[in-house]
Amino acid sequence: MTLDSTMWIASCTKLMTAISCLQCIESGLFTLDEPISRFLPEWSDPQILTGFDETTDEPQLERATTPITLRMLLSHSSGMCYDGLSPLLQRWRASRGEEMEAVNSTVAKQYLTPLVYEPGEGWMYSPGIDWAGKVVEAATGKTLGAYMEENAWRRLGMRSTTFRPLKDEGVMERMVERVMRGGGGKVVPDATGMFPIVEPEDDYGGNGTYSCAADYVKVVTSLLLDDGKLLKSESVKELFRPQLPDSRFLMGVLGNPGMASVLVPEFPTGVEWNYGLGGIVAVSGVEGRAGKGMMMWSGFPNSYWVSGILRQLRRRFLTCRSMLTERRVKRASTSPRSSHPVMLQRQSCLQDFTKRYARLSRLSSSM
Repeated sequence: MTLDSTMWIASCTKLMTAISCLQCIESGLFTLDEPISRFLPEWSDPQILTGFDETTDEPQLERATTPITLRMLLSHSSGMCYDGLSPLLQRWRASRGEEMEAVNSTVAKQYLTPLVYEPGEGWMYSPGIDWAGKVVEAATGKTLGAYMEENAWRRLGMRSTTFRPLKDEGVMERMVERVMRGGGGKVVPDATGMFPIVEPEDDYGGNGTYSCAADYVKVVTSLLLDDGKLLKSESVKELFRPQLPDSRFLMGVLGNPGMASVLVPEFPTGVEWNYGLGGIVAVSGVEGRAGKGMMMWSGFPNSYWVSGILRQLRRRFLTCRSMLTERRVKRASTSPRSSHPVMLQRQSCLQDFTKRYARLSRLSSSM
């Protein structure tokens, strides 16, 4: 396996869809807080599944009073939920004679289900970002894959990222088989056949892309460097900003050890979490592991991305450079104070950060 080995990256797709949404906002196509029913009329009158009549087994539904917004979709606070995480939705599917989350389908066929709570008044991992991708398609008149190719992948030189791997010979040649950890910790091929390489009718913005490490790191690096290739600085800040006014619903979900092991694996308990537009945010950091505002997410086949430590490095670099520039303006370079220990320390700080920041820039441009 190499850095250009290709694979299904599943929910790592979500970050790229969030970036696409913010690009459209920058272009004035829509906003974070208008109802998505402007582009998706099927969500103009969402219903909340509250239970079932124990006599007739009929689903009990209530009309939602709050419109669903794009901000809710991206932060998983829209009221939507994956079938597999909701016994109510599983029972609703069964009452209709439907299979749970059928593959080779469309976003509407797979994810047009009742809500499980009032929009904005809860949190549950959901297909909201698949619907966010449909908003991008409706607003731009392009498939999500075509939009990302034009506005992200081509800009960054990502030649191995696609929603359609079966149509790309180069991607298929480097596709690695999935593996599982068997007895004694030994890695063995996945013989379950649960996740074949498929191309659904729709481009699923929540889990549909195939990529490689060398490609995907370019997305994260662009955000880390805030280089303007994908988003303006204010959009990058919004992407990382905690979006949930009340994080207790998210924290309640993570209080379930089973959910925590899936959504924030290998992180200790007691971390203060919120959710941004691109991933989950460690608001106060994780002692010994991550600073304040670290954002991360993962994909089902054990694909992960983490962003935050280098963004802090960049902020420290810019702060150090600003401090030194201001001091130089105030004092002539020939002043005896220019050799003061504090000034020398700041000069050393700037030189150190300049070297490290330059290495990041070279890494980004060489990939």
